[in-house]
This record gives sequence, C-alpha cells and structure tokens, in this order.
Amino acid sequence: MKRTILIGMLSVTMLAQTKAQHFYYKLDVGTSNIYSFAIFNIATAWLNKLTNTMLFDNAYTYTHLNTTGQADRYKTRNYDVTGITARDIFADITTGGKLGYQTFRPGAFNWGLFGSAHYRINQFKNTYEQLDGYLHNNLKRLQLGGGLLLNIGRITSATHVIVEAGLRYDIPIKYNTSTGTVPTGNLRKGLTSHYAIRINGRGALQGLGLYADVPHYKLFKETNTAANIRTYTFGFIYTITPWKI
Repeated sequence: MKRTILIGMLSVTMLAQTKAQHFYYKLDVGTSNIYSFAIFNIATAWLNKLTNTMLFDNAYTYTHLNTTGQADRYKTRNYDVTGITARDIFADITTGGKLGYQTFRPGAFNWGLFGSAHYRINQFKNTYEQLDGYLHNNLKRLQLGGGLLLNIGRITSATHVIVEAGLRYDIPIKYNTSTGTVPTGNLRKGLTSHYAIRINGRGALQGLGLYADVPHYKLFKETNTAANIRTYTFGFIYTITPWKI
C-alpha cells in the first residue's frame, strides 16, 4: 500500500514538473538611463534569487528618434542617459511580461508561442525652427502582442539560446508636452516588430542578449511642420541571476 502511494506521489510530481516545463513566462524591464538600469537590475536580482529562476530580464535601451519629412526644421533629442533628474532617470522605460507555451522534447530545438503585454513611457525633447529651446514630450503607450520563440540547445544542457520574433500593437494612452496635453486622437496606433536573442539556462553567460523594436508606423497623424517621428529601440539585455549573487 505504501509503495503504491509513493509511486502515485512520484507520478503526480513528475506530471506537474512536465507541465511546468511547458509553461513559458518572463517579466522584463527596459530603461535608457544607467542609474535606473542598475537599480532595476539589483531589485530584480533578489526576485530571481527568491524564485530561483530567470523570472526577470533587464535591458539597457537606446531609442533612435528617426525624423521624417522636414528634418532640417524639426529636431528631436533624447534625455541624458547619465543624468540624475527624474526626467533623465525615467525618460524611457518599458515594463511588462510574456506568457505562453513551449515544447520540451529531446533534441537541439524546441519552439513555443507567447502573448505579451507591456507599458511604455517614452520622454524626449523636440524643437522647431521658430522656437528658442526644446519642448518636453512625455508619451505613454500600451503594447499588446505575441510571437514565436525558438529554444536552441538540448534540454539536458546548462545553456540555452532563445530567439524571439513577434508583433506588438501600440496604443497611445496619454501624451503631454510643455504646452499641455495632446489628444491621443492626434497619434497613430500601429504595429511594431520585436526581435530578441538571449542566453538562458545555468551557464556562465546566462542573462546576456540583444533585442530590437522596429515600428511600422509614424507617431503623429498630422503635424504643422510636415515632419514626423518613428521610434526605433535597441536593447542590451543583462540580468543578474541567482548564481551571480
């Protein structure tokens, strides 16, 4: 009887572990300021240690404000990446998560599907030919989407390389400038392609990676200057993991 109960308990445990291995989840934080990057990394390191897993990804990001149209008359500028003011520290922050399913088979390749939800704050400065100085811009967006992932590496190996490719639908929530609040109806909704590659597992290089967000739309519907903006974002992923603490 005891032997039967023990076998049953082991079977249930193995089944639960198998289901957990098919469960793909990830929380991530990206920021363009070196101080907020360090603070977020230290904070999430303890959560990684507490859960003993790669729960969080952290990224140091750079957003290229690509001006189209009358670029010679319309200028944009990012905030100081080493600045210590509130606007510098929180100038460009993206936080959210992914949730999905992944295969767990012997062999060098596994695949998965995931949905994602992110909240982004993007602050920058702009000026026109007739203005003296720069105006402050604070854009908040909700990003909903999903994608595919490819897990490269045997399930028994200490290190895995994960490649992600997906789409996010960007929805403007609020847009403030130095002159007041701009109606979100003046802003476009649109798709952004998301690509990422990172190292997971228990190896010495775990937590390293790169990602890129490529927009397929312009930010504004209409502008008085006939200029417009596309926000390309590139990130270097580095996450403190339990073995590093």
